[in-house]
Amino acid sequence: MTRFFLPGAAPGDAGRLHDELRADTERRTGRVTRATRIYALSSRREGSDTETRVGEQDPCSGATVHAIFATTEGCTVISAGGHVDLSRRQIYEVIPFES
Repeated sequence: MTRFFLPGAAPGDAGRLHDELRADTERRTGRVTRATRIYALSSRREGSDTETRVGEQDPCSGATVHAIFATTEGCTVISAGGHVDLSRRQIYEVIPFES
């Protein structure tokens, strides 16, 4: 498992900035997110099986993934290029950060 981090954030600021990003995501998408800190997920996107990880390039957009939030509908992936909502049907596995 991977210890929690937020790309570009100092370790002491990562938790607070993640909470702010989560609140901003809820405002922008209109979706309630869970507090679970997700490191990665495997899913079906654009006709291919993909692995999406925080801190790495999004497999579809190529932008750096900043956070992945669980929603009641599935997950929202936040990257430098915006966000993408994935349905539960698209997601195979969700991998949380180490607690």
